[in-house]
Amino acid sequence: MMETACSHSELDYRIKQWEKKLRDLSLEIVKSGNKKIPCLLLQVKSYLDDEQLHTKEYPAIKKLLWKYKFFQAILVFLKRDYRVDGGWTTAAKLSKLLSQICTGVDFADSVEFKDDCLPTADRNMLMLAVRIHDDLMESSLNARDVLINDFRTVSDALIYLTSGYAFLVKPVLTDENLLKLLMTDDVVIGTEIINLIRTILRLNWHVLKQLDSKIIHTFLDEIIYKLSVYTEPKIQIASCNCILEFCEHYPALIDLLCTKYKGLRIILMKQAEKIHCRELKPLLVLLNAGSSERVQKQKHHQAVEKIQSAWRGYITRKKLKKANEAISKLQKCYLSRKETREKEQENLRELSQKNEQMQSFQLLKMRSFREKQLQKMELTPAYQILKYQAEEMENAAICIQKNWRGYRIRCQQSKFHTEYKQRRAAIIIQRAVRRWLKRTKSNISLIPTKLKPQTLTEERRTVVQQQITDWREIHSVKKTGFL
Repeated sequence: MMETACSHSELDYRIKQWEKKLRDLSLEIVKSGNKKIPCLLLQVKSYLDDEQLHTKEYPAIKKLLWKYKFFQAILVFLKRDYRVDGGWTTAAKLSKLLSQICTGVDFADSVEFKDDCLPTADRNMLMLAVRIHDDLMESSLNARDVLINDFRTVSDALIYLTSGYAFLVKPVLTDENLLKLLMTDDVVIGTEIINLIRTILRLNWHVLKQLDSKIIHTFLDEIIYKLSVYTEPKIQIASCNCILEFCEHYPALIDLLCTKYKGLRIILMKQAEKIHCRELKPLLVLLNAGSSERVQKQKHHQAVEKIQSAWRGYITRKKLKKANEAISKLQKCYLSRKETREKEQENLRELSQKNEQMQSFQLLKMRSFREKQLQKMELTPAYQILKYQAEEMENAAICIQKNWRGYRIRCQQSKFHTEYKQRRAAIIIQRAVRRWLKRTKSNISLIPTKLKPQTLTEERRTVVQQQITDWREIHSVKKTGFL
C-alpha cells in the first residue's frame, strides 16, 4: 500500500511539472508572433517523445493539452499557407502531432471534442493535403521528393486519427477535398489516395452501404479511369485491389461494373498481356462472370478447390512423411545389415588368414623337425640307428599317451566337478545333521529330572515281578476250581 501511495504521489508530482511546462509554453505562444507559433507548437512533440515519460502520463498530458487549447491552436495553424516559414514539412509535422494527441485518450465528457474538433481535424488535414498537392504540381523536380514525403506524412496522420475513431470514416469519404485529390493526374498522389481510401474503408466497411450512390459511383469512375488510362503497374495494382475490395463488401457494385463499364474487360486483357501482372487477373475473372450470383458461385467453387487442394496436400504430405520414415528405416536396416555382413566377411577373412598362417607354421615346424631328425641320423653311427629309432618311437608313444590322458581328464572334468560338488554337499549336510543331533541331546539333558520318565530299579523290578506271578497263580487256581 505504501508503494502504491508513493507511486501515485510521484505521478501527481510529474504531472504538475508537465502542467507547468505546458503553461509556460502556452504563454510563450500567446506572446510570440504568428511566424514562430508553428515551431513552438512542435515542441509538444518533443515532450511526448521524451524517453523518461511514463505510459500513465500520456492521458494526463493530452488532457492538459486540451485544457490549454493546444488542439485548437494546431487546428487553426493547419489552415495557413506554408510556402514560407519552414515549408510544408512543418504543416505535415503539425498534422502528425495532432493525430498523436487526439488518439489514446478518452474525452467522453467533452461533446466539443467529438462533434467539432475531430471532424475539423480531418477536414483541415485533407485541405492541407490538397494544398501540398497543388504546390507539388507547380514545383520543380528537386522539391518534388520533399513534397511527396510531406503528403505521405499527412495521409498517414489522417489514417492514424481515423483508426482511433471509426465514426470519422464517413466524414472523410464524403469530403470534397478527398474527391479533388482522387481526380489528380499525378501517379504517385493518385496511388497514395487510392491506398488511403482502402485503408480507411477497412476500418468500417459498413460505411459503403451508408454512403450516397453518387459518391460511390464517383469513386468508381475515377478509379476505373486511372486503371484504364495509366500504364504504371503501381497505380493499376492499387486501383484493381481497391475495386475488388469494394465489390467484396458491396456486391451490388459487381452488376454495375458488368453493365456500366463494359469496355473495362477488354482494356484489362490488353494491359495484362503487356505487363504480365497477376493482380489484374482477379478483376478480369470478376468481369467475365457477368453478375454477382456467378461471382458468388465462383467464390464457392474456388473455396471448394482450395479446401480440396489443402486436403490433398495434407494427405500427400502425410503419405510422403510416412514414406520418408519407411525409407529411412529401410536404409538404416540395409546399412546395418550391410555393415554386419562386411564384419562377418572380415572375420571370416581374418580366420582364413590365421588358419593359413597356422598351417604354414605347422608345415614349417614339421619340416624343421624332419630336418633335425635327418641331421641326427646322419651324425649317429650305423649300428646305433635302430636304437635311436626305438628311443624316438618310445618318446613319441609317451607323448601320445600324455596328451591322450590329458584330453580324457579334461573331458571328464565336468563329471569330476559334479562329484566334487555332491561330496561337498554331503559333507555339509552331515555336518549340519550332527550339529542338530548334538543340540537336541543337549536340550534333553537340560530337562529337569521330575519331568523325565521314571525307570524301575532292580529291587523294585523283582518285587513287581513277584506280585505279578502271585496274581497269576491265584487267578489260575480260581479258573481251575470253577471248571
